[in-house]
Amino acid sequence: MQTTEVTQGQWQAVMGNNPSYFNNCGEDCPVEQVSWNDAQEFIRRLNQKESVSGYRLPTEAEWEYAERAGTNTVYSFGDSDSQLSNYAWYAGNSGGKTHPVAQKNSNSWGLYDMHGNAWEWYQDWYGSYPTGSVTDPKGPSSGSYRVHRGGSWRSRARGCRSANRYFSTPDFRDDNLGFRLSRDVTKPSEPKPVPTSIAIIPPVAPAKETARDGRFIAYDNGTVSDTRSNLMWAAKDNGSNINWVNAKSYCENYRGGGYTDWRMPTQDELAGLYDKAKTYQSECRGLFSTKDIHLTELIRLTCYAPWASETRGSDAAFFNFTNGARHWLRLSFASFGRALPVRSGK
Repeated sequence: MQTTEVTQGQWQAVMGNNPSYFNNCGEDCPVEQVSWNDAQEFIRRLNQKESVSGYRLPTEAEWEYAERAGTNTVYSFGDSDSQLSNYAWYAGNSGGKTHPVAQKNSNSWGLYDMHGNAWEWYQDWYGSYPTGSVTDPKGPSSGSYRVHRGGSWRSRARGCRSANRYFSTPDFRDDNLGFRLSRDVTKPSEPKPVPTSIAIIPPVAPAKETARDGRFIAYDNGTVSDTRSNLMWAAKDNGSNINWVNAKSYCENYRGGGYTDWRMPTQDELAGLYDKAKTYQSECRGLFSTKDIHLTELIRLTCYAPWASETRGSDAAFFNFTNGARHWLRLSFASFGRALPVRSGK
């Protein structure tokens, strides 16, 4: 299953247009204003483009299984909606619009925006659940309405519950309704390799330089090159509190500039960015909200402590850009932690 909802940029790459109401949100925002029929045409063209037949919409059962990620609670993260803002864009925090995908915490299986941002179409016709115990049901064989689930930027907390379901006619479009993809796994005996991600990655286009700060060069594709270390950095972090596990997933699934080899940095690599002579204000709220961050302004941290790749037992490393110190915290700790992707080479 795709780790994020299909984005406007991905839709544009396949369909050559952008139907989204929030088309100024950016190419990383979920595509919306697409019907179930529109999603099927996207899938047909994508399968043709990649000479495969495996892309499709998830079934309702597949989606709920993936969304719950082994839980049996009201939400994938627990029973209380007090943490919903950490996992979802919904009526309580969206500001009345969609937002770029993968900016909130993923569920424990690394899937983003399973709650909120945009409702998601599913393959099934809408119908009553079957009686008794069933495994991997496919839904009714016919009907008048197709299922969509997950809630959206417009939904209240109740609308984002794991069990909540809704339905519309296959030609219905709305500014809070999109989709994500599944892909059938190729059998090992077949020649095509099994992909680790179904994200649609266009060829890496030449980037244009937009700014320089000493050894750092910023480009118009959201990347910053360090000419001293020959590392490429994301120009900004993930933007919200995140634990180490989800930060690692965010870095490895990051696709800035069209590159697919992003990873979590080491503590030494983060320390190499620290520069006491450079200063800008942290955006995060809390104990350290007034602290300065000592780092080139071309790389924007919304809080002062990006996670590093090293672990020891149940602890993980991070680097403090307020004072240049190296620290360790529990892997599950999220407050003030950030994900800052890096890759090797230009």
